[in-house]
Amino acid sequence: MQVSVFGLDYVGSVAAGCLASQGHEVIAVDPDADKVAMIRRAVAPVNEPGLSLLIKEAVGAQRLRATTDVAEAIAGSSLTSICSGTTDRHTRPDLSLILSLCEEIGVALREKTKFHAIVLRSPVRPGTVRDFILPALERASSKRVGVDFGIGIYPQFLRRGNAMEDYLNPPAIILGVTDDETLARLRELDIALEAPEIVVELDEAEAMLHANLRSAAPARSRPEPAWRALPAMA
Repeated sequence: MQVSVFGLDYVGSVAAGCLASQGHEVIAVDPDADKVAMIRRAVAPVNEPGLSLLIKEAVGAQRLRATTDVAEAIAGSSLTSICSGTTDRHTRPDLSLILSLCEEIGVALREKTKFHAIVLRSPVRPGTVRDFILPALERASSKRVGVDFGIGIYPQFLRRGNAMEDYLNPPAIILGVTDDETLARLRELDIALEAPEIVVELDEAEAMLHANLRSAAPARSRPEPAWRALPAMA
């Protein structure tokens, strides 16, 4: 499968490397040109045991490449995994980064004639997808969820120092989806994983992601423009 992974901090870097190691064609996307350059040099943007070798092998096999161009990544993939972070100011989440990214993705979706699946791995509060993210995508793309594109939420919890083992050998695969096509693509994405599958409602999947916010690294005092990724969940 052709997959785009947005955000090259901890979760995104691990996801990109592991997906490529499973045989998927991965486009890693980040507005930080230095992180993109590291992937292009076959260097891991984050420190995680075994990840450097995984990325080196994936880049060498031409299963992993990187870009700063959102439109290029959407055009070259059938499923997008959003791994860029959100900030939490005074216990209230700041959604400006992820909504800015969704608007860019939506604009890129205007040019697509085929169905596109979007999977959220960033932590958000229950109700965020239906109340904010889906409207932003529909507005920017002029397309309809469940018809032209789908969205899923994929809670997956990675421990620093053991992230690749956690990614490749999860105790369960938990999926929150809006439609059957997105569910089918997520199953294709995880075809190499051997774990029981649990399909839940979007709000339930969001709650599972949000419950892990406490382990997120502190956000910078002032985020960079647009969706420049902050430390995501670990």
